[in-house]
Amino acid sequence: MNNTNLKSTETVRNITTLLIDYLQSKSKKSRNIPLDILNTVPLFYINVMTNREAKWFKDAGDPRISYTDMLKREAHNFCNITYIDYVEDANGYKSFGERKYAYVMNQNADTIFSLRKDLIDNWAERNAKDSVIIINTVNGNVYDIEMQDILCWYNTRDNGMKFSMNEQGNVIVTFYLPKEEEYQHYDLEDSKNYLEQSWPYIGACNYARYRRGTVLLAAQYNDDGTLKGKHIFKSLKQIYTEVGFTNLGSYKTFQRLFKTETVAAMFLTSDSGKVYFISTDIYITVPEHTEEIESGIVETDIMYSDDTFREDISVVLDNRKNITDTDKINEMVESTLNETANVIQTKIETSDFIKFQQWEGDWPSYKDYLYTRKRIMAEEIVEV
Repeated sequence: MNNTNLKSTETVRNITTLLIDYLQSKSKKSRNIPLDILNTVPLFYINVMTNREAKWFKDAGDPRISYTDMLKREAHNFCNITYIDYVEDANGYKSFGERKYAYVMNQNADTIFSLRKDLIDNWAERNAKDSVIIINTVNGNVYDIEMQDILCWYNTRDNGMKFSMNEQGNVIVTFYLPKEEEYQHYDLEDSKNYLEQSWPYIGACNYARYRRGTVLLAAQYNDDGTLKGKHIFKSLKQIYTEVGFTNLGSYKTFQRLFKTETVAAMFLTSDSGKVYFISTDIYITVPEHTEEIESGIVETDIMYSDDTFREDISVVLDNRKNITDTDKINEMVESTLNETANVIQTKIETSDFIKFQQWEGDWPSYKDYLYTRKRIMAEEIVEV
């Protein structure tokens, strides 16, 4: 499989050069080897993890390694390289060390490094014992960190651990960098060219703990009622787990709230007592203060299953009391639609967005359209 998700050619070359130099130094250890040998002969073999069978290894006779999964990332903690060092005697006989696996990253921060939380969680479930090699292409530093050390920091909230979230809705965990490794630079042009040409064939893998569907918005409010901030999440399951809504009951109970007809957004109270605004439309206008919270209708840009954006009207419910009975939720929706019927009708008559009569289906009123169409939208968003 050709992996096209690569950095610039110069960056790839720099990563390759520093990694080969470091692995040569690591394989040399304390052995007294002439420099001309170190510049021309690698003291290790390296492969990228292609997810294919290592058929050339089938008859190697090494019971420690299965050729069928030797290069499969999921079988080795999602690592992207494997390498093995060796010692060659005067007769050309090679004695190999233990095969090692590493998750190689290019990060150029001076004091910290970051990993996705779902990757660390997978390592924790597997009790991962491989390593993470971080390469800084700006200052040339290389860090070789045991996954067991990362898991220890993660479990004890140590080594400056902090959480954040990126624009794709991934939870990111940041730690302080340890001391950089000491290594020398070598020519090894053949090895560097080989590895540089191999990077595109790293196999794809998926360690995400939440299936990606339509993204959702979660906004948090401070105790004084002011808006604290907004984050994008990949799924309702992620919001339920990461923010914490076990006070509503099971995940299925939480999920049913967003399958309720016409509801695009809802104010809820989390396990911590904080008020959150959860919306299936990430472009919705979020109230700046809890004093502005009330059930009503909003005009939003919504992306539908046919990948089109359409302006539309959705219902927002004030459910800070965490009502979970779907009948009561439907009553709140019905009441909100009735109270805003004149606003909806005016909007239909004055807006430029597509009229409900022009959409698939046959609805006698706009309210009937809302019930039907919004339910379809909710079913598309919620994980099945």
